[in-house]
Amino acid sequence: HLPALLEDLGIYHRIALYGLVVMGLLIHFLFHRCNNEAKRYALLYISMATMIAFCFKYDFSNFTAPVSWPLHLCNTAMFIVPLVLIFKWDKLFYFTLFINVLGALLAMLMPNTDGANWLSDTSVDFWINHYMAFLLPILIISLRIFPRAKLKQFIYSLVAFFGYYVLVLVLNA
Repeated sequence: HLPALLEDLGIYHRIALYGLVVMGLLIHFLFHRCNNEAKRYALLYISMATMIAFCFKYDFSNFTAPVSWPLHLCNTAMFIVPLVLIFKWDKLFYFTLFINVLGALLAMLMPNTDGANWLSDTSVDFWINHYMAFLLPILIISLRIFPRAKLKQFIYSLVAFFGYYVLVLVLNA
């Protein structure tokens, strides 16, 4: 049950998760009265900033071999969310909504970061990356930039995820 689960989480882990909730509520309430384009541009700004920050840890040599490409789902969310907001690609958005939000949530609940060093660059990268992969699609729905998804879109997302998973297994196993 939930209290026992929370007792298993360390203080830094809980602070990181609470920060996610506070940040999401703050962003939502800052922009919920703005017009739709202002909301979209604000989230685009946030997503572009996190994408650029994410890209600083890569150089051209990372892209010379497919095994070093950042194809982890939460890494691809850093690129998918700005594309979705720029081009208003709703089908791609529903993929990231279902797949990335669930994956990022599970990753944040069971992080693979070094618990003793929460301020290391890899730990901070992990949390920023997964915060945005989780939070931005939820904010896109809560701020009504895209309508809520239907069951049909969820099924299409699962089919697309299967294709993506097979592609990553071939390219980046």
